[in-house]
This record gives sequence, C-alpha cells and structure tokens, in this order.
Amino acid sequence: MGWFTQIITQLGRQIPAAPPPRPQSARPQAGGMRQNPPRMRRKPGNRPPRPMHTPGRRRQDSRGSNTRPRTDSQWTCIVYHGTPNRDNAKAIFRNGFLVGRGNAAGDGVYFATDPSVAKGYAGAQGIILKCQVRGRCCQWNDQLQRQYSRWCADNAIRQDNSARTAFLILRGFDLLRTGEVIVVLSPQMVNPSAWQQKDRRIRVLGAYDSSATRRIRV
Repeated sequence: MGWFTQIITQLGRQIPAAPPPRPQSARPQAGGMRQNPPRMRRKPGNRPPRPMHTPGRRRQDSRGSNTRPRTDSQWTCIVYHGTPNRDNAKAIFRNGFLVGRGNAAGDGVYFATDPSVAKGYAGAQGIILKCQVRGRCCQWNDQLQRQYSRWCADNAIRQDNSARTAFLILRGFDLLRTGEVIVVLSPQMVNPSAWQQKDRRIRVLGAYDSSATRRIRV
C-alpha cells in the first residue's frame, strides 16, 4: 500500500487551494436593487445650534463685499429744536425738517439736549419743538478725525463739513453728538425744499412757547 499512499500525496500537492470567498459588492446586480444601509435619524433636541450674528460686525453680500454695518444698537434721546415763527413749526409738522447748510458740525438737522440752547434760535416770539431722536450715534474724537483725514486723502476728497457727513453716513452712523448739540446726519441738497420729508429717526413730541414751559398748538 506504500505506492498508493505516494500517489495520493502527490495528487494533493498538485490541486491548488480554493480561493477565499469574495465579499459581496455594494453595487447593484443585474435585475436587483441596491441595498442602502439604514439612515440614522437625529433625535429631537440634538441639532447643533446655529451660529448667531454678532452685532457690530460687517455683513457680506453674495459678492463678498462688505456692506453697511448693522445698526442694532439704537440710541434714543430727548432733544429740542428752536424755530422763529409758527409757520415754520407748521411746515415741520406737515412736511418734516429741512437740512441745514453751512453748519459747523456737518450737514443735517440740528437739535440741542438743553432747551435753553434751542431758545436762542427761537427768539422771544419763536416756538420750541420737543422731539425724540433715535439712531446709531457717535461722538467726534481724535480717532475719527484720523480716519476721516485718511479717507479724504485716499479718495482725493476735499475736507469740509459735507465730506465729514458723508464719511459718517458711509460708516453706518445716524447721529453725531458734539457737546449739547445732536445732529441727525443727512446730505445737503442743492434744492433742500424739494427733499423735505419726515425722517423716521425724528419724532416730534410737541410744541412749546419760547420759554419751553407752556405747551401750545400750531
């Protein structure tokens, strides 16, 4: 039987080992459908919080350019405006304020936080309007002056009151405060009466006599 054992051993060496089974492919076979793994459902309350916008930061539009800064931080103040006669007061109630020209703090509508300052513009027979102004306010300082000077130099703009008003408006400011004076910033037009309109930043609360003690009707 030794020769029979040698033949069986020799035949076993020539037979190759069977290859390991191939893993099933995730691709769909002919006539079949792809078996997708089950999707995990997110439990309620586990959704990550959406990032919040920080007030004061610049937004970007679809083109990536910086747009006007947000004015979330609103500043409100009671102010007074003196006008010399009743007709002017009626026109303000009906059509809004005219933008002053040639003023020291720039173009816009001027108010005072102290009624005695407004009395100087109203005169003995004038009327003082009590108003509320609201908007993003700034106070002129050395830092703004340096930025303004650099902005004018970069854009070849002559430095004057109108240029300073444009500089502040482009930076998202509505109000300028210099001491007891509050300016609601607005561009000066060649024909201001054509642009006279009620400003949403100004709310007229009432009219008073020149002493600012007795309320009157106009």
